[in-house]
Amino acid sequence: MNVLFAGGWDLAGACLADRLIAEGHRVCWVTSCGEDSLWNKRYKGSVYRGTLTREEYLRILKSNSIDAVIFLTASFRENLEELPEYESQIGELTDLLGALRNHPVKSLVYLSSLELDYPNLYTPVLTDLAAGEMLCQANQKAFGIPVLILRLGCVYGNFAVDRMGYTGQILNKMKRHLPISCSYSRDGLLDTVSGEDAAAALYLLLTLKKQGLYRLFGGQPLTFQEYFALLGKAAGETYSVQWGSSRETPNREFFLADRAVNLETGWMPLCLLSQKGVQVLQKALRSFSKDSRPRPESRFRKKVARLLKRKSIRGLGETLLAFAGVCLLLPFSQDISDLKYVDIRLMFVAVISALHGLKLGLLAILLASASYLYSLTSAQVDVSYFLYSVDTWIPFVVYSLAGASIGYLTDRRLDEYDSLAESKRLLEDKYAFLKTIHGETLEIKNKLQKQIQNSKYSFGYAYEVAVKLDSLKPELIILKITSLLEHIMDCKKAALFLLGSNTRYARLKACSAELRNTIPASLDLSGYPRIQECFAKRETFLNTALEPDYPDYAAPLYSQDQLVGFVALYDVGADKYTIYFQNLFHIITNLIEQSLAKALKYERLKRDELYYPGTSLLYPRAFQERLNIMRMESGDIAYSFVLAKVYPLQQETREAVARRISGVIRGSDCMGVDAQGDYAVILVNMKEAYLDMLKDRFLRFGLRLEVVTET
Repeated sequence: MNVLFAGGWDLAGACLADRLIAEGHRVCWVTSCGEDSLWNKRYKGSVYRGTLTREEYLRILKSNSIDAVIFLTASFRENLEELPEYESQIGELTDLLGALRNHPVKSLVYLSSLELDYPNLYTPVLTDLAAGEMLCQANQKAFGIPVLILRLGCVYGNFAVDRMGYTGQILNKMKRHLPISCSYSRDGLLDTVSGEDAAAALYLLLTLKKQGLYRLFGGQPLTFQEYFALLGKAAGETYSVQWGSSRETPNREFFLADRAVNLETGWMPLCLLSQKGVQVLQKALRSFSKDSRPRPESRFRKKVARLLKRKSIRGLGETLLAFAGVCLLLPFSQDISDLKYVDIRLMFVAVISALHGLKLGLLAILLASASYLYSLTSAQVDVSYFLYSVDTWIPFVVYSLAGASIGYLTDRRLDEYDSLAESKRLLEDKYAFLKTIHGETLEIKNKLQKQIQNSKYSFGYAYEVAVKLDSLKPELIILKITSLLEHIMDCKKAALFLLGSNTRYARLKACSAELRNTIPASLDLSGYPRIQECFAKRETFLNTALEPDYPDYAAPLYSQDQLVGFVALYDVGADKYTIYFQNLFHIITNLIEQSLAKALKYERLKRDELYYPGTSLLYPRAFQERLNIMRMESGDIAYSFVLAKVYPLQQETREAVARRISGVIRGSDCMGVDAQGDYAVILVNMKEAYLDMLKDRFLRFGLRLEVVTET
């Protein structure tokens, strides 16, 4: 994949560029920055500096076959305290989008800020950032450009403090003992994420070709007081903060509710500020603690050192130094007899060609030839003799053959060495990358293992569910069912229906808070044939066809081969339509069914102790116990009930009154005699709007209904 970065230097962009290059992708950068480098120095990439027009953008996109564009906005993010002078990015972004209309790409990534979600936070720089988001979204709708907007919090990493946004500003003030003021209160919240984690998340979103707006959270929101304490620990300095309250931050739920990036990509932050982040910041402060600006007296020395480090300059100096030595030895060759049999110039050519290759070997040949010519002219040899005598050409031929052949062999050896060195470096990079991936994998494995051990889906929690349901009171089991289903299935809409002798109509017994005003109190199962088919086979219904008005999950509850009710889940989400959650739902409903069947059997055996003979009228003690259960659980479970007294309009036997009351109330309600000896009923999930209608119905049966409490 060929990726183009556009905009000023960005910490998140720098980490992403290194990640892309390490993964084998090719990157380039368009920027108006001077000498800055976006990626690691050992990596290579094309850099286009200056302000470009739309045509120049298009030429760069086509010449580099760009597949994805990352628009960097670091100067517009993390201005939590300062309101800097800035130049709008809209012109540059408009030209880039105009070029993208004529060059299709797989993704345009616009880096934005979580501050846009903060309440009542309006600053010019954030307005410009929001305008950039709107411009990208408008081009996506109008021209089909695939746009990914990623909102980030405070990004930190192993970089100089002046390149680390708000975190770097605070660290710099702490190190310089400057006063620190915060416009937010000490209890205000912010989110932090390391540059490496942000790059990993963005890389996953890119490779999965995601579009739309995503928010990236580190998963551990910090109060500003905790945040400053961690930065103070990293800086190793004492500090004081002047707190304010002129700005507000979102609540903790905002930083924890949006998990779209985690769910859709499997991304997890590995470097939290409260854990490894302090060590990262300490390392950054140690690396950049010294003043990076060169001192005036050392500039020349550093330039000379840089020149001497260049291989070509060093080789040229060695060649000239060796030639100077040859020139010094030549006069002695005439006086020392042993040196007469040694050609010092040929030795010079051979040594230089063997050490530095063909290029400097040719220079050595020229220098040796010039020295030989100088010797001839010094010996007053006639030029015509030099031209017409073949003997004088032999040294030139020998120098050339020796230098060319040895230089060629040396170059080939050096090329092979460079190739092997490059292969070794690539292998080392791959090994380091794989080692990092292996370490991250082990860390993720350990985290997931801990999560599984402590998860609500673990065997330990399944045992806890069984313990909670291990009760001989049907009402207590019924009232706990919805809360258990909500927690286990991670669903906000669960309901329990009970069936009486007429299995066509199901009465709502308990439901989640979000369903209280939307779900009917009575359900006609004849309108749900698919559910009836599954219940007849004792199978769980799964709404894979997405039929309207049907629940997503529904499981029957049997007692002594008789259908007594069912549980239903609504709006469980697409990620719950998996074999795992189907099996989980099946296991939990089986536990519920077994516990409920056992409790109903116990109640049948104890019926003589609970009900007046021949009626469904509870004794005062049993009725009061049922009422206490309802009141005890109403604080934790989303259901309501109405307690009312019933007065017969004429004197009748207890059995006759019980028959009249049972003809009015529903199967999910209960009746009995209260502590004062009056007839009473508990009406479950009875809405206030229907009370007058119910009173009229009681009157038609010769009974007067008087409401005592509504819960």
